[in-house]
Amino acid sequence: MANNYEWSFPQLIRAATEGDKSDVVKCIFWKITATSDSHQDEDGNYLHSNRGGETGLQLEDGEEFVPYNDITPDWCKSRVLAHLDETEDEIKAGLDSDISASAAAQSNILAGTPW
Repeated sequence: MANNYEWSFPQLIRAATEGDKSDVVKCIFWKITATSDSHQDEDGNYLHSNRGGETGLQLEDGEEFVPYNDITPDWCKSRVLAHLDETEDEIKAGLDSDISASAAAQSNILAGTPW
């Protein structure tokens, strides 16, 4: 089983000013979705699992400031991963486990009629 992973960052919260900086990102809302390329539900949709949250940020002394208009999804992902207690591989492994559990549960469910 191989899964595909997609990170998204639906919202950034920013302060208009902080010290001598403007448009300072203070919080990143994030989500990672794993989608199976082999396991499907009864309707033919590929099984998926996701995890998300919000990551608060502080502008640290000596840290390179990135203006809001220069922020990219890769920048957001690196900041989120730097603040989590697990690696990207560990997150993916947890999502893979969720999909495997869903697939196993579905394989035990039978549908139909006796006539």
